[in-house]
Amino acid sequence: MSRQAWEKLEDQDEERKKPTTFQAFVYQDFLTKYCDWSATTRKGNESRLKMLCVEWGRRPLSSITSREIKTYLKRREADGLSDASQNRYLAALKAIFKAAVAYGHCTNNPASDVKMLREAQQVPEALTDSQVEALLRECNDQIRPVVTVAMDTGLRRSELFNLTWGDVDFEEEGKLTVGKSKTGEFRVVWLTDRAKSVLTDLKSRQLSKKVVDVRVFPFTDIRGSLDAAAERAGIGHVHMHQFRHTYATRLRDKGVPLDRIKELLGHKTMAMVLRYAKARPEQTREAVAALNG
Repeated sequence: MSRQAWEKLEDQDEERKKPTTFQAFVYQDFLTKYCDWSATTRKGNESRLKMLCVEWGRRPLSSITSREIKTYLKRREADGLSDASQNRYLAALKAIFKAAVAYGHCTNNPASDVKMLREAQQVPEALTDSQVEALLRECNDQIRPVVTVAMDTGLRRSELFNLTWGDVDFEEEGKLTVGKSKTGEFRVVWLTDRAKSVLTDLKSRQLSKKVVDVRVFPFTDIRGSLDAAAERAGIGHVHMHQFRHTYATRLRDKGVPLDRIKELLGHKTMAMVLRYAKARPEQTREAVAALNG
């Protein structure tokens, strides 16, 4: 072997001996090899990773301590970072260091000793039946099918926009199959007559006959049109996740047992169901009135 070849190998060995920096691991290893985040989570963490690299980018990965992470979060809190946002930063750090330990880039996870903060639950109000009807009237022809199906199935935003015609079964009552839910579990959601009618009409207008793998809704953002429709309907700001709460609450209004609502929403715990399927004042009033009987 030539002298130049030896020198090149020696340089490579020296490079391997250098401790991996936080930034190098995040962008060269974690995001490209080890990360199991969804596309939505990746996008949401883009700015957080940049901020974390500003703080520790050039530091050796193994030199970062739990105390430094706590100090960093406290400093960000003093700058106005909410508890929820602090938790998102911490969750990213936990995932990064967990992968680093698992694949031998460092020996311990300093983020594992830092506890998540207790977040105040912010549950959006469910829409009333009259608000639902008013909103649907004001939706344009493009977003009305999306809003209708969201309102009548309670699908998560990602589930709704990843829905393909192969997931829709029009036989008998009609149903949707959700195979890639947030919890990773398969579930079936039955269609209302209104949702089935909307989807039947939508499919009939598809130009191609081979629509099995084609997405039902070939777009992912309706915020502008939805905001405009909600303003015209006079119901203030609404968002896609609110439709999921509305679906759950409407089911509870009709007396559907909570365990059935849990299955339809794809929740793992009853506590989560109770966050979504709120009892409206009418329900609690009727419950007490039953004692008078």
